[in-house]
Amino acid sequence: MMNPSSRSPRRTLFPFCGSFFLFVILGPIAAQSATYYVATTGNDSNPGTLSSPWRNPQKCVDSGSPLVGGDVCEIANGTYTSTTTGRVVATIGATAPAGQPGKPITIRAANPSGAHILIPNSWPGVDCNVDFCPFSGFYITRPYYVIEGFEITRPGSFMGTKASVHGIDLEVGSDGSIVRRNRLHDIGRNICSDAVFGITGMSVVSGNLIIEENVFFTIGRLRDGENDCTTVRYQNDHGVYARATTNLTIRRNVFYDINRGFPIQIFKSGGGVTKNLNIYHNTFSGKSPTGLPAGHILLANTINGANIKNNISCNAHGGIVIPYLLTASDVVVSFNLSDTLERVSSISIPGVTFSNNIQQGTNLSFINESANNFRLTSRSPAINRGTTVGVPAVADGKPDIGAYEFSQEESSSPPRIPVGLSIQ
Repeated sequence: MMNPSSRSPRRTLFPFCGSFFLFVILGPIAAQSATYYVATTGNDSNPGTLSSPWRNPQKCVDSGSPLVGGDVCEIANGTYTSTTTGRVVATIGATAPAGQPGKPITIRAANPSGAHILIPNSWPGVDCNVDFCPFSGFYITRPYYVIEGFEITRPGSFMGTKASVHGIDLEVGSDGSIVRRNRLHDIGRNICSDAVFGITGMSVVSGNLIIEENVFFTIGRLRDGENDCTTVRYQNDHGVYARATTNLTIRRNVFYDINRGFPIQIFKSGGGVTKNLNIYHNTFSGKSPTGLPAGHILLANTINGANIKNNISCNAHGGIVIPYLLTASDVVVSFNLSDTLERVSSISIPGVTFSNNIQQGTNLSFINESANNFRLTSRSPAINRGTTVGVPAVADGKPDIGAYEFSQEESSSPPRIPVGLSIQ
């Protein structure tokens, strides 16, 4: 008998017992989703089954990929980087399959943080001091993808004066995608460079995106004077860098040691309009020893509609929010908890309403801040202090502020999805 795991992934139709009768009574039966597999022991000439997996994540999304909306490509434990193509581990480009509303294509680690995505350090045949080199782990220009559960790093020291580095690059065309439960860290920390292009955990251009339950830390190049580095750059590198997006939601993430820029920067060079921005239930920690840049969330350009709620800001320089050449309307910053202030400057910001923020808290009561464990203890002032307006409900109907809901039992699991939140 054939071993089921050796069969090619397939979609099984409902068994027929009188095909005409079933068609009339039930209508056409939708195909079921399939799962394909990648492992370091695989080969891209394989069929992508569990017993005969592919070798590279790129195979999941190459031209001619068998994946369709609703399918999954599961990446086994191990380290993956680019092959001969150079700058990106997986390019989800124009010839890649597209997901559909309610049927995204999911690229996920088989085990949380078990699959390591190593962002390339060079692009064969290209001089990154002459030609633009956008390095990234995942580069996405197709709609309705889910990227889930990866460890994404870029430990190398090479940058190039015309290079940028992004853990995940969500470009135009990636609408409807979700990035969840990844750990993005040590991206660019060994780089000494005056390059004007940024280093980020995620670069975001498209719309209708969700960034949730990720952990961002140790992102950005060396400072001037650090490890004998000489540079004029100190604020170009960010956790999430969003450029004129529409319907972007950033929720239940943790950001720390991101102080060569901002944990979240809403800005587009040359100007742009951001619409319906939602930043809620995140935890931010840390600041630069130089005092620059200030703040945890930079708001710039034109922003029409934003909700910044139920976030914890720990040890920011100056405050949570800093504006920069901002034209705003219907921006609400409320029910956030900070051990400093709600904003870097006390000057009022037209179009931005600050209310019900808890400022200058003396003890945020994390389980172990020095070890970057930002779960709440029973003494935390964040417990039951969040708003329920404009955010998904939690089990007890009383949201805590920050990325984590308080639990009597300490857990190493990622921030929990609130009840009533749709998972695609």
